[in-house]
Amino acid sequence: MKLPFGPVLFAAFFCCAAALVSAEKPTFVYRASIMTILEDNGLEGDLAPVMPVPGIAFSVPLLSFLRFEPAMDLYYTFYGYSETLERAVPVAQENRSSEVYGFMLGLPLDFSFRIAKLSGFHVSIGMTGDLRLCLLADDSADARDEHDKIVPYFWENGRWLLSFASLGFDFPFVEGYKLGVDLRGWYPLYRLWTGEDLPAAENLRFALGLRLIPSAR
Repeated sequence: MKLPFGPVLFAAFFCCAAALVSAEKPTFVYRASIMTILEDNGLEGDLAPVMPVPGIAFSVPLLSFLRFEPAMDLYYTFYGYSETLERAVPVAQENRSSEVYGFMLGLPLDFSFRIAKLSGFHVSIGMTGDLRLCLLADDSADARDEHDKIVPYFWENGRWLLSFASLGFDFPFVEGYKLGVDLRGWYPLYRLWTGEDLPAAENLRFALGLRLIPSAR
């Protein structure tokens, strides 16, 4: 899959130039969320996993209402491989073949606006790369066979690439900090080009969480 390097380089140049002239300073954003990865696989999988997701972002001011916020969010869950569906599916711990450590590298733009004096609302859009580390969960022959199919499934055809959007608000907390609440969602872009016959909910992700922001933001 080819990347549009011209627009990417232009965007990088714009972000760097805008950050240099901004009066605000970059700052870290600390967050903790609960995320679910939806699935609809019947008896081939288990219930949609729900897991804690800690994360950190580095918020770079570009304009008075615009920030670039590269971020890393971490999760841990279990997967198996369905021969019937010919794809990796979320499973319960006792049925796992792979233990999956997810490193979600997000590259969003964050637009902020104020509706009330005490609250700052923000909307983010961007792309996320789900950089999964898959470890063999069981040294049995069946688990090894499934694990050997899970790893390439995740990395083939851009299945690691997701679009991202969020909506939230921040308000004064303790001195020097703001506390925020946000709802985030991810859409797996590979659904647009692989031609897989997937349930409507399959691999959609949603997270609800808190964020702690130094008030310099």
